[in-house]
Amino acid sequence: MLQSLYLANNSFSGHIPPELGGLKSMTYLNLLGNHLDGEIPNELSKVWKLQTLDFSKNNLSRTIPETFNRLENLQFLVLSENSPVGPIPDNLCDKSRGLQHLFMAENNLSGTLPQDLMHCSNLRQLDLSSLQ
Repeated sequence: MLQSLYLANNSFSGHIPPELGGLKSMTYLNLLGNHLDGEIPNELSKVWKLQTLDFSKNNLSRTIPETFNRLENLQFLVLSENSPVGPIPDNLCDKSRGLQHLFMAENNLSGTLPQDLMHCSNLRQLDLSSLQ
């Protein structure tokens, strides 16, 4: 079973395939530095073992799915240098989750910081710099 998928710095374009949500054993997904657009598929919240997710340096333009709070093993979430619109989801950093590194710099996020982000005891790095 596929556990790690590294497709960084290619010229992939279009949407992120929702079928990736069927890779139940995947722990690492890196699609950094492509030309992917659209939204992050909700189906990725079904990949329970996912620990690292890097979609930075793409053209993603939708908000972060609310369903990401289901990714209980997620430690690294990197969405920098995209264009997601809207707020950071309120439940992104649930107290019971292991999120340690959240990078969302250089995006079009708006709204206020979620309160649960302030109570995320495992969070070690938070980069929200240069929000547009």
